Amino acid sequence: MITALAWFFIVYTALNLLFSLAVYVLSVVALSREKRWMKGFEERLRERWPSLPPISVVIPAFNEEASILQSVKSAMKSRYNSLEVVVVNDGSSDNTLGVLRAAFALQAIEGTAGAGLSTEPIRGLWANGERSLIVIDKHNGGKADAINAGINMARSPLLCVVDADTLLERDTLLFLAEPFFDNPHMLVAGGFIRLKEAPHSLLARSLYWLQQLEYARSYGCFRAGLNIIHANVIISGALGLFRRAAILEVGGYDPLAVGEDMELVLRLHDHHLHKQRPYAISQIGYACCRTASCDNLDLLGRQRVRWQRGLLSSLRAYQHMIFAPGARAVGMIALPYLLAFEVLGPFVEILGLAYLVGGTLGGLLPGSLLGAFALVLLIGSLNNLLCLAVDAAYLGQQLTWHARLRMLVTGLLEPFGYHWLNLWWRIKGSFVYLSTVQTRTAWSMRKQP
Repeated sequence: MITALAWFFIVYTALNLLFSLAVYVLSVVALSREKRWMKGFEERLRERWPSLPPISVVIPAFNEEASILQSVKSAMKSRYNSLEVVVVNDGSSDNTLGVLRAAFALQAIEGTAGAGLSTEPIRGLWANGERSLIVIDKHNGGKADAINAGINMARSPLLCVVDADTLLERDTLLFLAEPFFDNPHMLVAGGFIRLKEAPHSLLARSLYWLQQLEYARSYGCFRAGLNIIHANVIISGALGLFRRAAILEVGGYDPLAVGEDMELVLRLHDHHLHKQRPYAISQIGYACCRTASCDNLDLLGRQRVRWQRGLLSSLRAYQHMIFAPGARAVGMIALPYLLAFEVLGPFVEILGLAYLVGGTLGGLLPGSLLGAFALVLLIGSLNNLLCLAVDAAYLGQQLTWHARLRMLVTGLLEPFGYHWLNLWWRIKGSFVYLSTVQTRTAWSMRKQP
């Protein structure tokens, strides 16, 4: 029994890695298709330029005076022929509104929201001379409430929701919009998240490369693979293009959701599956944006705790989809994987490590079992290397080779160190979720004291 339990921990960890490997193989298929698609992009763009659907970029902001100008300017410089930017100042206590008014010569305007999503009261509306930039000043209601206010004001059929510290690349919106042009059933297209410039301190730089690795693994080698089986359940709040009518049909963002981005995507899945309507939700690797990294352990830990709380909240809200044949790959593959390995996995892996080390030191287990567990961790390093190889082969233009070399070294070491710290944060997030009551969607951990 003692040995059998040890083997359970080893096999469980190996199965997690093997599932990831299978999805990485699918990601090669998805990204190779995307690379072929990109070869004719400019030619198609010339033909489609006059008829591209208008886009409203919605930027919710709370105490963002340091980053809001960069974010707005990057959106306004996008290569897109019909674009408006809607910034929602969600009761900031700093000078976010003043910075925007001064930089863009904003003037107070009269007007009301077009849609009917319920939000906290609006205090004022501001716009530049061309009305290409609209700023909503409202009472604080949380991130989801702020996004809903932006959706109400937006005038375009497509909405790009980005964080206030997100920098869009010049062609990001074009890459995100083309699937909507090609597929009338496209609901959401997510992009690839990269980090801004690396910080200077040693600890902050180490955390920076660990986060770069995680984003490459999550977006390029996992969510891209899920495209093949139509099982993407998360579109990051940092970058996502939505069909406005689809969001309004399901009632907008949920102000009480912990992870409002995942909850909305699952609600779209659930709604369209229930209605038996054709739909598509996709991840576009070439659509890239840059966001800020967490530069210390406290910020990074609080971010990961919140992510775990959001995962648990969404799984609980849509538990009826788990192992439901009618939910297709979402219910039969994606959600069971998240439950088995992202929720239970941290507990199993840490208990397994403690059991194997304690059993070996106590003479209850042969040292070969601990060696087998270390071998599994080495396979985790190789998985990281495979992911980085896929990322470099298909999305090589997004990072320098110097950056990829840093990520290579990070990928070799990550399973033996940082991986376990991340597991602990996720365990903490599970306990925090079970012991707290959510009252409104939280802002980024970087905004909290």
